[in-house]
Amino acid sequence: MRIVLFLVPLVLGIYCLVDAITSRDDQVRHLQKTWWVLLILFFPFVGSIAWLVAGRPQRGPRHHGPHQQSASAYPEYDRPGRFAAADPAADEEFLRKVRERAESQRRTAKPEPAPAPPEVVIDEGVLDAESESFLVSSAAPESAVVAAVRRANDRFMLVDELGREHADGAALDAAFEAHDGEDLYTPNYTAEPIVTDAGVRGYVDCKGGIDPAMGETMRRILREELRKLGATVHVREHDGT
Repeated sequence: MRIVLFLVPLVLGIYCLVDAITSRDDQVRHLQKTWWVLLILFFPFVGSIAWLVAGRPQRGPRHHGPHQQSASAYPEYDRPGRFAAADPAADEEFLRKVRERAESQRRTAKPEPAPAPPEVVIDEGVLDAESESFLVSSAAPESAVVAAVRRANDRFMLVDELGREHADGAALDAAFEAHDGEDLYTPNYTAEPIVTDAGVRGYVDCKGGIDPAMGETMRRILREELRKLGATVHVREHDGT
């Protein structure tokens, strides 16, 4: 019997002490939680009874104070002890503007600049009045460079002396018929690309000379096709040997 009389207050005190420590500060009644813990420690039986009657949080729906609200629209208000604005409508309008401004800044943020395409360098004098042969060097595979020069050759044959690149043979024939005076001049032929130790050689036969307008268009075509290699390219004159 004495053991029971000793254990009951001890178990009750331990239970109430743990209950007080784990209770939320804002739910403890009448006294601050610290005072309740001290009361239970120094006066286990009386403090425990007082805690159960007057201090323990009521287990029911929480009632919000005059300055608190259940603001489901903004999760930050759901944290314990979080006080909402005195004017909820104004606060909600402020937060809406902040989010709109953040979204606007995100939309107008400048994208990262795209990396510069690989450089295609064509030396001065390539495909001009006295240069019909050129040499292409690149880190790209030789087969890819040869294919690029072949594509350029096909387009070279559709360029007339006025520097116009025609879409196909029919368009070139129509331009011949519409041209007043002498026939339009176009390249005689283009040679099959040759792989050498120094690079891939290309050749355009224009009877020993290329008109300035024609040469400018041919260099543009060559640059466009070589740029598709995705690698740095250098084009220089070739002496034909």
